[in-house]
Amino acid sequence: MKILVIFACFSVVYAQKEHGKIMKECMEESGVNKDLLHYTFKTRNVTKDDNLIAFFTCTMVKYGSLNNQTCQVNLTGIKDMCTKMQLGDCSFVDTCEKKQGADCKETVFLVNQCVLPHLPGNGSENVIEACKNQSKVGADLIMKLHKEGIVSDDPSMVKFLGCVTDRFGCFDESGSISLKYLRGICAWKKCADCSFIDECEKKKGGSKDETAFLALSCAYPQMCKAKEE
Repeated sequence: MKILVIFACFSVVYAQKEHGKIMKECMEESGVNKDLLHYTFKTRNVTKDDNLIAFFTCTMVKYGSLNNQTCQVNLTGIKDMCTKMQLGDCSFVDTCEKKQGADCKETVFLVNQCVLPHLPGNGSENVIEACKNQSKVGADLIMKLHKEGIVSDDPSMVKFLGCVTDRFGCFDESGSISLKYLRGICAWKKCADCSFIDECEKKKGGSKDETAFLALSCAYPQMCKAKEE
């Protein structure tokens, strides 16, 4: 499955406010090792660690994907995301939803072991890190992008955006950029109006770096506004 640049790198700007809260709560409740959790999401490999399984159980329950009493799994949310964001073949969701172990603990393990390899972001860390190194973009600018949705016009950020979008195949032969994945995120987040993306997609500069900057600096503020409304 092709890695989705806009989702993998920038969707955190529009993430639901509850996501961070749930993650923090479940990390505390489960006592999961932070290094193990980082390794799990980086490699998409779920190990049979009691605290890790407790973490996934906690998040699934809080997101409504697991009935902790009956251990019934419902991955409708993931399937909805997969479909609206055009991630490709979403049949894996049905397959993963049917996974069943000897007990609820094993079921949670099997379901997450099945789901994680298919989720967007798989392998994106290497590309992002490479583009950070190549562009020499400052950590403060990355933080503002992630936390506040602010696209700085600093040359290093312009270069970073161009690098990431180019490596993920967002440009056609003419140098025009595709924001179809951002459009998918807009629909998934149930923004009132996503038509602005069509106009932002038409932005074109003298280079891929400039085109990426113009398109994303056009889309981000309107994306946030659409979500707020």
